[in-house]
Amino acid sequence: MTAPALLAGLALTRTGGCSLGARQSMADRVTGSVRRAEAAGEARGSLSVRVEVLRSRLPVAPGPPKIVAVAAVDLATILEFRVGRAAVGVPGEDPANAALMFDGSRVFERKDVKVPAAIAGAASNVLSLVATAGPPATSGQLDQPGPAGQLSQLARLAPVPTTTTTTTTAAAPPTTGQRLRRPVQIQRRWLALDYGALPRRDSNKTAGSFAISPVVIEHLVVGALTGSVRQLPAEVVDGTTAVHYKMNVSRDKAERGLSDARRRDLDKIFRANAIGARVFPAEAWLDQAGVLRRVEVTLRQSLGRIDRADLRITLDLHPLAVPVPVPLPDPRQTVIVQNLGQLVHGAAGA
Repeated sequence: MTAPALLAGLALTRTGGCSLGARQSMADRVTGSVRRAEAAGEARGSLSVRVEVLRSRLPVAPGPPKIVAVAAVDLATILEFRVGRAAVGVPGEDPANAALMFDGSRVFERKDVKVPAAIAGAASNVLSLVATAGPPATSGQLDQPGPAGQLSQLARLAPVPTTTTTTTTAAAPPTTGQRLRRPVQIQRRWLALDYGALPRRDSNKTAGSFAISPVVIEHLVVGALTGSVRQLPAEVVDGTTAVHYKMNVSRDKAERGLSDARRRDLDKIFRANAIGARVFPAEAWLDQAGVLRRVEVTLRQSLGRIDRADLRITLDLHPLAVPVPVPLPDPRQTVIVQNLGQLVHGAAGA
């Protein structure tokens, strides 16, 4: 074999039989699919979350596990790309009662959703979205009909009693004929965390939970690394034939062009969720118009050498004919927490 032929063979081997130009073309299609999806402004989605605990060869300390394997599937989701908002676990057509809401660097979680006792006991340190939606396999299904891991069932359950606050207005003693005003009782239905307010080097981490906006997850596909992209056989997604790609996505590439403030917020979001890596394995499905229809990203969470898990997030995107705005919770019904752990445990213990 001649030297040029040998070099050509090595080049094909290193690129998996696909030229760099072809890979660049595929990467451009993948990244372009995100921009086409976001150009619509809004989208309806279906979100699935799986926490897969990684086994450790090191001895495990006695006591309850820090991370529990759970799953939540087919959660109705609404995304507003233009304003960076999202609602997850939407019951019916009512985003105001979603299980989770995201607005930029802020996350809101309902604390009035009753958690079945069997699940709360098995995964008390897991974000209520995951803990209530997907019990460990050994715990069986939820006490509601339907597939295991269906959080939307819980969004329809009767709320549990929540913390109330009393609001009064200082006034002079009532004159004759004037009625007394009774204090107004306001239910605190929500917990809220602003990642942007966390210290830059905050050491508090929470794993086995889901608290990252679907808007952030979807945009990671823009960070597709050219040399890693490869095409797989087409699949049907939501009744549409979709081209399937597998790749690695980079936060650094996905965040190009963002403001420094937004990058700092993203650093805090990933750090609080115990995610230290900046490159993740991912897959994307594009329809015939080149629009992103499904994305799956696996995020490695680590609390140390022993307690680690893969957070696998799958998001299906559907065209939204009529915009559905995501309303933010009433501040009077919201309790502000200082870190993600308080959000997780506060909601799970409602």
